[in-house]
Amino acid sequence: MRQRLRPACAGWAIFEVLHNLEWHNMDASCATVRLARLTLKIILVLFLAFWNGHRPLQAEVNLTAQELEDSIRFWSPSQKVRIKFGEKIEFLGYDLTLLASQPMELTAAAPEFGHNDKFRITYYWRPLQEVDGKYQALIRFKGKYGNFNNDHLIGNRAILHQPQRGQEVGKTLYSTYTTDQWKIGEVVKEGYEVTVPIGIGPGLYQMQIEVVGANNDYVKGEFVKFGNFSIVSRPFASQLEDDLLQRLFGPNIWNIKRGITLGPGSVVAIELEDVPPSKGLGIISYTNWSGDIWQDKRIVQLIVEDEKGKEFMYGLKQGVDTASAWIDNPKERGRFQHHKAKVATSRPVRRGNAGFQAHTYYTRVDFSEVSKPAKLTLIYTDPEGIIIIQAIVLITPG
Repeated sequence: MRQRLRPACAGWAIFEVLHNLEWHNMDASCATVRLARLTLKIILVLFLAFWNGHRPLQAEVNLTAQELEDSIRFWSPSQKVRIKFGEKIEFLGYDLTLLASQPMELTAAAPEFGHNDKFRITYYWRPLQEVDGKYQALIRFKGKYGNFNNDHLIGNRAILHQPQRGQEVGKTLYSTYTTDQWKIGEVVKEGYEVTVPIGIGPGLYQMQIEVVGANNDYVKGEFVKFGNFSIVSRPFASQLEDDLLQRLFGPNIWNIKRGITLGPGSVVAIELEDVPPSKGLGIISYTNWSGDIWQDKRIVQLIVEDEKGKEFMYGLKQGVDTASAWIDNPKERGRFQHHKAKVATSRPVRRGNAGFQAHTYYTRVDFSEVSKPAKLTLIYTDPEGIIIIQAIVLITPG
């Protein structure tokens, strides 16, 4: 039996009257009525506690399952969609929140993310009929140069409490509340954290959804678009260790600690502060969707501006300074129009039944004179493919 909230004060009689009020001439089973009654009860309790000298309450507020169900009915997505999957489940929409030092809800129709950004996507569902089993959601984020997904068991991370403005993301409470537990008509929220991969290209990404039923059947038979977002080229934190960089470029380096993914039309400037005089750059990178780019073709233009405003221009060439990570795939080797560059790292991968080594590559750009760089601008100059620059270092005299 649920323990009631009892302020020790003479006004308890008023609270009892409100608690037992039957709301005549109204449907007491209505969720709106129950929620209003609950709200009035809480307001009255707080008022009576204040009126009686801030006396402590004798018990904690424990909401019933019915009251929790009432509150969940009023949740609504910022991006409304409404897609029915069969006769039993409706997808109502979603929210996107950028998970930075200060989480920020994104309300634009097509928000922007950078590579390695982390965001939370919140899905809203409503059962139209009783669901006889646990359903899965297949989520695709699909662009021209890559895709990633957020497939999951629906309700595996149902949200029980949404943090208020200013609260930490970690305050959100999650629980498992799968489709076979849902009640007809309620709204269920679930939230998942997703990281944007660095190995996909910038550009517009389409959000697509399909639902798999309890018998592993595709409910709709096709993926349905439910939104868009964009990925833009901007620097991300490099994960490469200094010992690797020193092995490739020598001990006298200054690690910029930045990486960048570029695609057609990308122009990115990196401001450099308090850097030492340098005689060149060291770069570790690889390309993707680039098999048709010919040997020796320049794909990136580098502009180095020193502290006096003087500019130096250089280029990165396919098959010389960088190359496709997948060039050793035996099933695709014949289609590459360029050679391997100098290999920096290798890792085993499998594509179907084929196993091979995927590579990153390194190159060195020597300045025409020792200078103190203030800004580095990178421009992707080819109409196809992408390049993933994992690390950039300044090579200092020594």
